[in-house]
Amino acid sequence: AMKVTPPAVATTSPIANFNDGLLLLSAEWLAETAPPNGVAELMTIWQVADPEKIGPRVPPAYTTETVLFTQVLRPDGTILAQADYLDAPSWNWQNGDIVVQIHQMYMPPETAAGQYQTIVGVYEQRSGNRLIVMEDGQTFTTAPPLQIQP
Repeated sequence: AMKVTPPAVATTSPIANFNDGLLLLSAEWLAETAPPNGVAELMTIWQVADPEKIGPRVPPAYTTETVLFTQVLRPDGTILAQADYLDAPSWNWQNGDIVVQIHQMYMPPETAAGQYQTIVGVYEQRSGNRLIVMEDGQTFTTAPPLQIQP
């Protein structure tokens, strides 16, 4: 059997604790910059703290339907680019599981060079309800900013 070694995860405190259910351990851009008309990739690493606190169990399978979202914001706060998906379905999560997600976002050709605020969060698909960050009561946490450079 092949043995897969997970990426090293800092054992320091998580970046954000979503509802005591899901902890964001790491968020980093895979490339230092992204060009306009290119794809930026943010890698997030999560740890499942309590599957019961991630979202309600939804019929017919009585499983959670949680989705991660990432948004790159323009200076005025509007959304430049967004990715909403989850490649490791939440219905199968167990306490302590580590989930690694690559969030791919296309940058429009007219995107100006500069630094763009990036936020990450978790929501329940059916209701659209976002999980609350225990530290500050927000519905998202900030990731490192995205650097756009031609």
